[in-house]
Amino acid sequence: MAFLFAVHPQHVESVAWVTERKDVLSALFWMLALCSYLRYAPHRKPGPYLLTLLFYCLGLMAKPMVVTLPLILVLLDVWPLGRVTAETPGAIFSRQNVRTLIWDKLPFFALAIAMSAVTYYAQAQAGAVRSLDASPLGLRWGTRSIPQRSISPKPSGPAGWPFSIRWERGPRLGK
Repeated sequence: MAFLFAVHPQHVESVAWVTERKDVLSALFWMLALCSYLRYAPHRKPGPYLLTLLFYCLGLMAKPMVVTLPLILVLLDVWPLGRVTAETPGAIFSRQNVRTLIWDKLPFFALAIAMSAVTYYAQAQAGAVRSLDASPLGLRWGTRSIPQRSISPKPSGPAGWPFSIRWERGPRLGK
């Protein structure tokens, strides 16, 4: 997992700094939860489901950004897993399938809501949360439109790489 962060030059600090290991840990647990959910989905056995829930909890403890996982699981259920099917032709989905899928995700959404509340409370206690009156709408729109290049000192080429790729013409095949 650290290799993925190490090779991408825009996010190398996750590997270089010890204090940034939360990024690597949260990504690891997010991917492990995703893999174990993919094992759970076809057979619906409790073992992989509980493992998915465990990895999700560990990821939330590493970094609250992992709260996005339940939405990704819902999207996976729709496509590519195809767990949302229609009973009648022309219908988009059946109510029974949707109930089952929602019931499967309830613990994940409950943990996401709880972690969001805890994170908001902790940030508010630390003074990191400001009122919307403290920063007017014009100021928020103005800071939103600052280009990325004026913020980041790193050069960015295609896909964030610090170099540009040159495509050169080679000999034509078949001639």
